[in-house]
Amino acid sequence: MSEQPSFYTLILFSIPLLGVFIFLFICVIYFYHKKNKNLLHQLITTEITAAEKERKRIAADLHDDFGQLLSVIRLQVSSINPVSQADRQLIKEAATHIDDVLKRMRVMSEAIVPNQLLAAGFCWGIEELVATFNKLGNIQVHWELTGDLPESEPDHWLHHYRIIQEILNNALKHSNAKNIWINALVDDKYFLLSITDDGIGFDKEAVARAATGSGLRNIFNRVALLRGQVIIDTLPQQGVRYQIKTPLNYAK
Repeated sequence: MSEQPSFYTLILFSIPLLGVFIFLFICVIYFYHKKNKNLLHQLITTEITAAEKERKRIAADLHDDFGQLLSVIRLQVSSINPVSQADRQLIKEAATHIDDVLKRMRVMSEAIVPNQLLAAGFCWGIEELVATFNKLGNIQVHWELTGDLPESEPDHWLHHYRIIQEILNNALKHSNAKNIWINALVDDKYFLLSITDDGIGFDKEAVARAATGSGLRNIFNRVALLRGQVIIDTLPQQGVRYQIKTPLNYAK
């Protein structure tokens, strides 16, 4: 009979100790989860920063090196004084081709580093991006913004620009869509972005398993960097809808 109370006493003492052990175990898991999350965030930041730096370098090379070289060649070609009409026509065509290359290089440079976004703001940048895609004639892009864009961190709207640019590029290459609708909404705390197309859609699991799915990875990485959420709703032959929600004070 004397062993029974001591057994219950042991149980009563063990329960709080077990509770403390479970609490400490949860704290350790939470600590490492937070540490890994912060590490992942730093890795994504480093990767995207390096990519943007490389974009700027390539854009500068296009403008400063190749652009100036082609401009010199254009002047040299124009200064030639041919004798025959056939030679004059040949030089005229060559100058036209050089002008066309210079225009294409300006478009490429602008796509790599959106100076109009940096200079005039996010809305102007998206309108120019939409206009560029609509000129291609393959897809009609529709853009609508509800609400006023607040001031934010310098790279905040650049990340959103890159997300939209990536989605449009993916749609142009893979969707066979005729229309894309970009709807943006600004409320007190969040920037809500909905991008929908009427294309063939895709198998999300198959794309996630494929090594070529870097486009989606870039989208998810930038949304993660903005501390936001992204939902992709798609099925084969049923189009794609991206729903992206990011806080306006993401840096905090």
